Amino acid sequence: MLIDRSYVYKYFPLWSKFFVDPDGQANPVILDNEILLAELEFGDYLDRTELTITEREKIYLLNILKMRGFNRLHGDTAFETKPQIVKDYENTMKLLERIAAPWLITANQKKFTGGNWFNDM
Repeated sequence: MLIDRSYVYKYFPLWSKFFVDPDGQANPVILDNEILLAELEFGDYLDRTELTITEREKIYLLNILKMRGFNRLHGDTAFETKPQIVKDYENTMKLLERIAAPWLITANQKKFTGGNWFNDM
């Protein structure tokens, strides 16, 4: 696992409100399962091991986990303004997309019409 239960306890103390069983009790087994699912989603963008993941990337993974918990608790509930967990998740996904595909940054897309476009700046 890239992050474990103790990491979540330390950096997301509200975990017990989000990862609950049908009786409403905090369930570490559900948390472990959601950590694995969050790691799968994270793995769609970056290939990391316990030795190669950085602290910043652990935060990205934690944001994915938080969103999974938020979706478990709130489902399709509509909010007037986006909750911070949703904003953090969306920003994390944008960052992961950029990290995973840095070559997508495009340069000047001028159409070549002949001549020497290198000196046309």
